[in-house]
Amino acid sequence: MKIGMIGYGSIGRRHVENLLFLGQKDIVLLREIGVGNPHNLQEVSTIEDLILAKPQAIILANPTSMHSKYLELILKDGIDILAEKPLVSSISEVNRLERELIEYSGVGMTAFNLRFHPCIQKAKEILSSGLLGNIYSARLYVGQYLPDWRPGKNYSEIYSAKKELGGGVVFDLIHEIDIACDLFGVPTGRISSIVDKLSELEIDVEDLAEILFQTKSGSIVSIHLDYLTRGYKRDIHIMAQSGTMDIDLASNNIKLNIEGRETRIYSYAKFEKNEMYMDLLSSFLEGSNKGENRSPTLADGLISNRIAIDIRSTYYQN
Repeated sequence: MKIGMIGYGSIGRRHVENLLFLGQKDIVLLREIGVGNPHNLQEVSTIEDLILAKPQAIILANPTSMHSKYLELILKDGIDILAEKPLVSSISEVNRLERELIEYSGVGMTAFNLRFHPCIQKAKEILSSGLLGNIYSARLYVGQYLPDWRPGKNYSEIYSAKKELGGGVVFDLIHEIDIACDLFGVPTGRISSIVDKLSELEIDVEDLAEILFQTKSGSIVSIHLDYLTRGYKRDIHIMAQSGTMDIDLASNNIKLNIEGRETRIYSYAKFEKNEMYMDLLSSFLEGSNKGENRSPTLADGLISNRIAIDIRSTYYQN
């Protein structure tokens, strides 16, 4: 199976390493910056040359602001694609991608690797069982101090710090918006948000966002995103008719409290971060070989993408 890789930054290199581990060695890299790679993989410098190489599938892992022009050509050719999140960076691009998907004949998947975290998968199982009853509210929180993200690198020069590349917490931490929609339902009515740059960090993007909405079932969902929390905090608190559930994605455990029952702890202490990426990639490759779309699809990716763009554009227009 020949696979094209667009982008060879940190996430692109991770995907390449995982592909090689899975036995996929026929990889062609599209690189616009830099040449050469430690695996002696074939490299091309244009999307046209990559398509001429006739890959069965392409992984899109360059900055969000560059996605749209590549997606248009890849979808037109019906090539299977795993696209990093967010898919695109403007409402006009969302609308165009929605139109292009109507005619798209390939297998398309959005790289929301957090859906493959064992805590998220177990939480979804518990919620689907109805054990908690009606969900009253959910609070999702993710925060980590941006300068600590990539030790040894100048934080002000990475993708996350630059508006022109699609950085900022609303796009960069869009996983939480996707998980909220997947677990609790999409927003109905107005989405409220407060977005700002509050710190002295040398970035030209927002570093904190609070998002609030209500779902069709009545659940009230709030989401906190920041580049400011010292250490690393990522969790979800759910209050429901029959109890509560706390999902700690930093320590990889779930605490389930159901009225009249003993507290239940689900622990995934041996879980390693790269397992999510491996499971995501394995699902995509299997879907590509079978001609089957796998969740999260490109259409799934557009749901949180549209929400994030609306929130982000309101901030940058003010």
